[in-house]
Amino acid sequence: MTKVSIQSQIAAVEAAAFGKAATYRGTQKDLHQEHLRAAAQTLRFVRRHEDAIREMAEGRKGGAE
Repeated sequence: MTKVSIQSQIAAVEAAAFGKAATYRGTQKDLHQEHLRAAAQTLRFVRRHEDAIREMAEGRKGGAE
């Protein structure tokens, strides 16, 4: 899978959530599906590392960057 930006993943999820993706055809549909797969992969990564991500975020709130 190629690297897909977070912004593209967000756009794909929002398009799917609001019904905009229903009109995609051909390569546009393929690209949309690739971005949705990337979003799912990103979410699985976040789920696997949720505790560490939360710890790091909490540390930054306390001024430890």
